[in-house]
Amino acid sequence: MNWYLTALKRFGDFSGRSRRREYWWFILMVWVLAIVLFFVDLTLGTGSETGYGLFSGLFSLAMFVPLLSVSVRRLHDTGRSGLWLLILFVPILGALAILVLALLDGQPGDNRFGPNPKGA
Repeated sequence: MNWYLTALKRFGDFSGRSRRREYWWFILMVWVLAIVLFFVDLTLGTGSETGYGLFSGLFSLAMFVPLLSVSVRRLHDTGRSGLWLLILFVPILGALAILVLALLDGQPGDNRFGPNPKGA
């Protein structure tokens, strides 16, 4: 939970680096909260034909910039520019490529995006 809050505190910060732990805990918490809010929407009847309800839709909008910023910082940790996220526009293969890059260990030591967040 602390890693999720750490990523939220860096809302809109596209500079620096984020560890794998920070990235994946953030992703996990976003998914869990999205699923919970989906069921809240189903229970309250606030859903729509698009699959998004009132609460899950607002949550998705609220998490867009933090998700984008933590993804850019994760790519920075691997030594890549945040522009690599544009590869997501390639169906299926783009998502797989970003998944692989997010799973890679960060560059040891400092890189052009900042010091190593592991402190090693």
